[in-house]
Amino acid sequence: MTLLISHRFASGKSDSSDPTLVQPSNWNDGHDMSTAAGKLVGSDTTGPTTVQELPGAFDANGNFALTAAAGYFLGAKGVTGDRPVAGVASGMERFNTTTTKKEFYDGTGWQNIATEAYVTAAIAATGGVPTTTIITATGSSTIVIGAGVKFAKIRFVGAGGGAGGCGATAGPAGAAGGDTTVDGVVAKGGAAGAGNTTGTPIAGFGGPGGTGGTGTASLRIPGWSGGNDSDSAVGKGMGGASGMGMPGAPRSVGAAGVASNGISAPTNTGGGGGPASSQGTTSPGTAGGGGEYCEIWRGPGTYNYTLGAGGAGGVGTGGGAATGGAGADALIVIESYLA
Repeated sequence: MTLLISHRFASGKSDSSDPTLVQPSNWNDGHDMSTAAGKLVGSDTTGPTTVQELPGAFDANGNFALTAAAGYFLGAKGVTGDRPVAGVASGMERFNTTTTKKEFYDGTGWQNIATEAYVTAAIAATGGVPTTTIITATGSSTIVIGAGVKFAKIRFVGAGGGAGGCGATAGPAGAAGGDTTVDGVVAKGGAAGAGNTTGTPIAGFGGPGGTGGTGTASLRIPGWSGGNDSDSAVGKGMGGASGMGMPGAPRSVGAAGVASNGISAPTNTGGGGGPASSQGTTSPGTAGGGGEYCEIWRGPGTYNYTLGAGGAGGVGTGGGAATGGAGADALIVIESYLA
């Protein structure tokens, strides 16, 4: 949009016939204002003054940069009660003078921006050891982070996929592991392993590990794919792991993925099940994939979650029948650093 300048006084005289003179209509017309490309125009002093180009510039994409070496940007600030309510959108930022912290709106609520000093102080207040809460029950509920907490790291995984069953009559695939969602951030469950009704081992990997979950996470690790009976590189059919530990048992056991908190023991939640043991006329199916792993950081507030259930193993029938191991249920670990 062009910036127009007009005079407060408008001349009432008619134009003369001499085209070399500045005419009254020229005086009364709006005048275009020109600046160097990308410049911001205004005043750097208080009170009425001459308009000038300010020490900042926009590029062709609308990005703005301060060009003064000793410059700063002062954004919106106010107490907690001044937070905007109508028209809020993800990415908004402000300085909270109640908490003396900079905060941003993440689409569902206002979150503190964790600076180095903020994180260091919170860790020091707990002696470097957070208060840990572990959620293992599948289904949906809420996480409440109290006002006495500066911030919390929430770690979670999708559930493991079930391994495929085997049998001469039927060797069905397992079931996929359920996704885990915390405050809109999704960790995908592992895929199911394939079943087998033949006497030939299935080539290639088993069920893929969970990956591609939505939402912004500070860390996101895909789950491991499950193995198969002929793939020694992944443990002879070992179930896929998540980012919280080791995989489910190998195929000779046909066991479920192992569930633990991923802290006190180096075992796994979200691991895919090991495929069924080979017997008689059939070879086993493939193992299930492990769940995706995510980490997010949150301040005090209430956050919705859904904890995924592990996928069931396929149940084979007929000669050489065996059931694939079930994938492990998902897990949420909350590490709270006190104020």
